[in-house]
Amino acid sequence: EDIIKVILDNLILNSVQQNSEKTTLKIEIKIEVNSEGKLEIVYKDFGKGLDKKYLENPEKILEVHETSRDDGHGLGMWIINNSILMCSGEVKNIIGTDGFEIFFTLGRGV
Repeated sequence: EDIIKVILDNLILNSVQQNSEKTTLKIEIKIEVNSEGKLEIVYKDFGKGLDKKYLENPEKILEVHETSRDDGHGLGMWIINNSILMCSGEVKNIIGTDGFEIFFTLGRGV
């Protein structure tokens, strides 16, 4: 429960910071249990998406100190990824066009 909160808090904070010029920002979170008993989580914001330097290799945002913001520290997505891995999960997909979307799993399964 605490790990899920850390992951979602960091994702939401990143969305808000990356889209600070927007007056409204829509975010969707979908959580399902798959046939293996793992949580499948899709997080999507409808903001500006990833910086163009990450579009060809969006997984690069998961590396420590990787940021596109002048005032960013590059730890948020690294913390998210480590939290996912700590829960026997994995990042399945990251899409940075038409907003930002990340699909990942959590849990050991059945």
